[in-house]
Amino acid sequence: MMSRRIASAFLRFTSIGVIVVLICSFGCDEQLAPFRLYYTSSSLGLCPNPPLIKVPSMLLSSEFRNSLMPLSAELPSTVTMSSRRLDLGKIMVAIKNAGTYGSEQRLEAVRKFDDQAKRTIRSIAKFSFASQLMAETCARILSGLIETLEGAPGQSTTKRRAIITVVSLQDQANAWVVSLQDQLRSFYEQSMATKNDLDSCYVHFRQIFQIPGDTIEGEEIYLADAQQADDLGWLLTADVLGINPQRVRPPLARAMQDFEALVKELMKAHQLVSKQPSRLLGVIRGIEAAYRDDEKSLIINMDLWYQVEMTIGRLGEIKHDLEKAKS
Repeated sequence: MMSRRIASAFLRFTSIGVIVVLICSFGCDEQLAPFRLYYTSSSLGLCPNPPLIKVPSMLLSSEFRNSLMPLSAELPSTVTMSSRRLDLGKIMVAIKNAGTYGSEQRLEAVRKFDDQAKRTIRSIAKFSFASQLMAETCARILSGLIETLEGAPGQSTTKRRAIITVVSLQDQANAWVVSLQDQLRSFYEQSMATKNDLDSCYVHFRQIFQIPGDTIEGEEIYLADAQQADDLGWLLTADVLGINPQRVRPPLARAMQDFEALVKELMKAHQLVSKQPSRLLGVIRGIEAAYRDDEKSLIINMDLWYQVEMTIGRLGEIKHDLEKAKS
């Protein structure tokens, strides 16, 4: 009698166990089970630990996207700037021949500006190339990261699953993020170098008009707010440069117009470039912070297709914008 009861209890226990296993097997299949059943099974801890991938939340932000967009199309043409810089020679000859008070000092100031402008134009060209190269490289890196996320269980091909068994999804994602950080740091260094060149160019430009005791109609010359391009009209004139207006011929007049245009283009480049270092540094620090603080990371449950698709969709948008910008 006792053995029958034990056998009956064992059968009931076994049946319940089988039912629980079947329910868990079905309930833990996110592709087949209703969402409520899957969510309940996961919440109760009945499902095995899902595969998770952690990526920096910064990668989905507009700040990240904006820092990668190439600025090449917005920057002034370095070919045009180089051509205009060559005309500074005519202005230097005119200042030298003027023989007015402070002409030697002004000539030296223009010469120093010319040398710095030459270096700065080259630096702008390097920045423009680096900006375009970074956009192209980061688009490829994002493609790799997207492919890693597409390699999630339930979404990958047999071939891709074989790859996943060798290198974990998280390791793959980390490798892509490290490559991204390397690109950002490299471009940050170039951005700082170009910004410093532009800052130095502006300093030398100011010195042209800061000759001690130099006056126009009894008033001392100050650059004041001439960093605003609209203020350059009165500044870059024969009188201010110490040149007799009656001796200004068409070639010299064109050279002075080119000088004004060159300075305006350098100012435009400064406005674009000067924002880039702080923007890049913010993104770099945001990515680094994600590895110290999970709150700054996006933890993706690779068994939840909508989480994966949302992340892939946003990364795909940024990748598309980069590819569109370079075309």
